[in-house]
Amino acid sequence: GGQNADYNAIVGVIKKDNNIIIQKANINKMEFPELIKFLKSYIPPHAKVYIEGKASGKTIIQTLKKETNFNVVEIKSTVSKLQRKQSISPYFEAGRVFINKYIDHIETIEEQLIFDNTNHDDLLDVIMYSIEYMLVKNVGNYQISFV
Repeated sequence: GGQNADYNAIVGVIKKDNNIIIQKANINKMEFPELIKFLKSYIPPHAKVYIEGKASGKTIIQTLKKETNFNVVEIKSTVSKLQRKQSISPYFEAGRVFINKYIDHIETIEEQLIFDNTNHDDLLDVIMYSIEYMLVKNVGNYQISFV
């Protein structure tokens, strides 16, 4: 990955009473082997893991399916980022999204939620996916990680 390589953004989310709680977050620029090793230690065993199937995502999906007990699901994005942002904003407005204030990168998350800077919105991206899947589409219910 060069200087402009995308960050790897990971959030761990649970759903409770039709709200979601972002329990942990990580953002890094690890190379592939290091990333796989990290994911194995960071994500709870048997968790459901959603991964965007673009770029290196496909390889990550194949590797995790082969080497772990994670239930890996590929995310196929059908809408633009802007459309996704618009569809999930009511959940923020209604106070259905909670963020554990002790998690890492809280400033980064707040910054990405508030400012539209699409160069660095990797964490926001995975948070939007988690809301879309768990609240809008209602497919996830327990401990889920979005990578």
